[in-house]
Amino acid sequence: MVERFILAGAINSAFGFGVYTILALTSISNLSVIVLSNLLGMAFNYLTNSSLVFKSCIRRRFIPFLLVHFSLAALTFVLVNVLSPLVGGRIPAMATIFIPLGILSYKLLSSVVFKDR
Repeated sequence: MVERFILAGAINSAFGFGVYTILALTSISNLSVIVLSNLLGMAFNYLTNSSLVFKSCIRRRFIPFLLVHFSLAALTFVLVNVLSPLVGGRIPAMATIFIPLGILSYKLLSSVVFKDR
């Protein structure tokens, strides 16, 4: 299962980082960039994680999935704002944290959302 999560994570990361980068190149606020990229990424991630990784695409899991992702988005917002001035902007800040956030995402999804599959 970990291998499938890594594959889905790579696909999700490419999608999410791509959307984030496109939005970060605009003049909208950090909060807007993170909220918009996370909303788009959540729907995409739910499909890949539930079907490819955990093989359990049950609608009742979507709310806990959203709660995990909203928590991760809030953490992302804080970390990007703290790291941006230190690493030269919001894109390098996201590049710095997306792997640790991916690991945390797996831990939370497997223990909270898909624990009883």
